[in-house]
Amino acid sequence: MNNIWYILSVAGIAFSGLIACSPPSDPPENGEDNNAAQHIALPLQLSRTRALTLSSIQGFLQVDGDKIHTLTLKNGQATAHISDLAAGTHTFGLRFRFQTSAFGAVVLAEGEKALTVRANQSIALNFSESDYRYPDDDNDGLSNLKELDRGWSPVDKNDPDFLPDMVVVPAGSFEMGSADDEPDRDDDEGLHLVQLDAFAIGKYEVTRAEFQRFVEATGYQTGAEKNSGELEGCYADDGDGFRYLAGASWRAPQFAQSDAHPAVCINWYDATAYVEWLSRETGRDYRLPTEAEWEYAARAGVSTRYSFGDNSDEFCAFGNAADRDTERVYEGYKIVQCRDGYIYTAPVGTFAPNASGALYDFHGNVWEWTCSEYRADYSGAEQRCLSRSDNAERTIRGGSWINGPIKTRLAFRFSIVPSERASYLGFRVAQSVF
Repeated sequence: MNNIWYILSVAGIAFSGLIACSPPSDPPENGEDNNAAQHIALPLQLSRTRALTLSSIQGFLQVDGDKIHTLTLKNGQATAHISDLAAGTHTFGLRFRFQTSAFGAVVLAEGEKALTVRANQSIALNFSESDYRYPDDDNDGLSNLKELDRGWSPVDKNDPDFLPDMVVVPAGSFEMGSADDEPDRDDDEGLHLVQLDAFAIGKYEVTRAEFQRFVEATGYQTGAEKNSGELEGCYADDGDGFRYLAGASWRAPQFAQSDAHPAVCINWYDATAYVEWLSRETGRDYRLPTEAEWEYAARAGVSTRYSFGDNSDEFCAFGNAADRDTERVYEGYKIVQCRDGYIYTAPVGTFAPNASGALYDFHGNVWEWTCSEYRADYSGAEQRCLSRSDNAERTIRGGSWINGPIKTRLAFRFSIVPSERASYLGFRVAQSVF
């Protein structure tokens, strides 16, 4: 076995990582012993923070300055396997970092090594925290060390697609809810005047590609992937009806998606983690919209059932709902009497914008999280955001690909606990404007 050990140690902290490749069948041309371990000194830098949380440490292996393989610690171990490499010399870059509330992703150590491999050799990287030692509390050795550059990341901040497309919504007031005579209205849609400051909101729902950048940059695991809340996977349909399915997640929602489709199987904590990361990476204050902001942006000045009027037969030009094609798969569901071309999610921005001319997908496609607590009488909660520590039910809005003309109305409200995730549940981002 040709082993390359990365030995990292500073200020009483030690990490070790191993890159191993299966030995070539031919003897080495340079006469060196392929079985001899090589010790590589790596440049080390640490943040001034002392909050080293082992469970949040990630390892990253970059091959030839291109694709990055993410390793997330689980029970003190992480492994990445790489194959299909062309014969020749490849450069392996290794980096360890951890997550803090103060600084976000902070680098612990980094280094790289060139290694000659045979065609299709299998490369494995292992990372263990077994050599980790806490620094002395009285002399932690970190006080004069600097916060680190976060530029080495799976996220390319020069990519024009990195920042979400945002639309500024001017300050104003509107009648939130529905009139007493609106067909199919519910009792929790009481009409009331709401005054709002200017804010910005995502032009589209957050896509699978955008969410994947976040996951690759942080090693984040969603509630569905961690089976949080004593529930396995995500609430989805594998052909035998909707239920929580082990293995179902944003990666595998039980139907095909492209990068342009909205991320699904996202719970409130996942969506909040995404906007917190985006804020740290960009220096901009992203968050989820309040319920009032969501409806104000969705209406864009109209007071009708939908952004395009009151006739649900026109729905399919403006959104993705349960329709005549859905009926072939989900018999007995309430549907709109048209065809939008999609049974499941559609790529964001596929349909016509709302009355603003600049915002898309407020009708159907996926339910969208808000940051607001659900209260049947509103009570001002529609204008406030809840914190992570509050377990109250959140309001979701907009309906989804599996809902018909009633739940996709502009005023329709639904409440769920923040840990819920489903193959029809996603989100869009918002920003305050000062």
